[in-house]
Amino acid sequence: SSLKLSNPGRICYKLFTKERRINRSSSLGPVQSLTLSGDLSKIGFYMLKKWTLLSKEKIFDTKWVGMEKRAYKLPSGKIIDDYYHLTRANYVLIMAVDKNGQIILERQYRRGVDDFVYELPAGFIGKKEDPLDAAIRELREETGWEGEGKIVGEIYAQPGTSSLKAYVAIFKIKKFDKTKIKRDEDEEMEVELMSWETVKKMVGQNKIKDMGALSALAIYEASK
Repeated sequence: SSLKLSNPGRICYKLFTKERRINRSSSLGPVQSLTLSGDLSKIGFYMLKKWTLLSKEKIFDTKWVGMEKRAYKLPSGKIIDDYYHLTRANYVLIMAVDKNGQIILERQYRRGVDDFVYELPAGFIGKKEDPLDAAIRELREETGWEGEGKIVGEIYAQPGTSSLKAYVAIFKIKKFDKTKIKRDEDEEMEVELMSWETVKKMVGQNKIKDMGALSALAIYEASK
């Protein structure tokens, strides 16, 4: 299936199915040769192509977010010279599971949506910091919990406007120490341990709306 999703795989698959249709509907016999040379669009095939980055100019840069004005050349030849690209540090999302299978959820106020939001423990990765080390640090500082974990996946958080990537970590938490909690001044939150069934029910009831949390929960469910 992964080969079928690649550009060469897509073409081979389409050529194969096209040949089968020709063989079944024609009395001319098997198709002797189908090559990948020439303009494939003339026979109904199209290969996806990347845009070409022509230039980039920094508009602003802050502690949390920056912006670049970029120019791209599209496969069609068209030039887009005002594509605005957000720059942010990558971050980690942490699925923290205790010995009873309960999941840590955080509930905190998010000014962007002016609402209280259920999320997973998360945080930005420092420069030259390993994603797993960042996950260990953020889990400890936000919740007081520690344990053993690993990175199990990656998410493109805003692929249309940014190269921002989130790493998903799964932790088996074993030890709690309230004195290890060191949150930022604006991080006022409720931390709860919830059963997996309760969490899934909350997803179905649209009570968990954070995109990163939903993606990480899906990865966790698929990896079980």
